[in-house]
Amino acid sequence: MSYHPALQALSFDHRQMIAMIHKIHKALHGPPKELRANIDDLLSYWQENGTFHIWEEEAILLPILHYRTPISSNSHLQQMLDDHATIRDSFHNLSITFEAGDPLEADHLHFLGLTLLRHISLEEILVFPKLLKRLPEPDLAELAIRAKLFRKFMDLPHRRPDQAPLRRLDDYLSSPASP
Repeated sequence: MSYHPALQALSFDHRQMIAMIHKIHKALHGPPKELRANIDDLLSYWQENGTFHIWEEEAILLPILHYRTPISSNSHLQQMLDDHATIRDSFHNLSITFEAGDPLEADHLHFLGLTLLRHISLEEILVFPKLLKRLPEPDLAELAIRAKLFRKFMDLPHRRPDQAPLRRLDDYLSSPASP
């Protein structure tokens, strides 16, 4: 689906994650070495992109939506936040299991994959279209600017939160970034 520039990066992240989920699903039926390599890729992607993706939604997208519709009165936004907690927890558990070299349970991988697919569907089919209908163009333009600055500030997809450059947001508005 073609979205407003404010949502294009988030939708791209969703497509990347779906592709990784499919690779894991296929690898579940292959050699264990291939599965571990795909999970290593998935965990790397999560650390480099997924954590920021959720952070961006919670720090940039949800406050603008909350201004129009309080999160407490919107079941889709509540579900989005619940999913974020579940996804973080599932990736944390997968990371611990993987790093310890313990056997990877297919049930856990299926749960994570289904949770991610359901969450992505929620956002792409329900949350994003509703956002595009409810927000006037000036708010969407503001969202696009905030999202772009967030990604630039975080230097996505190359940095984790503990590696973020320590620059003021104003510096990004007035001069080109040089991490």
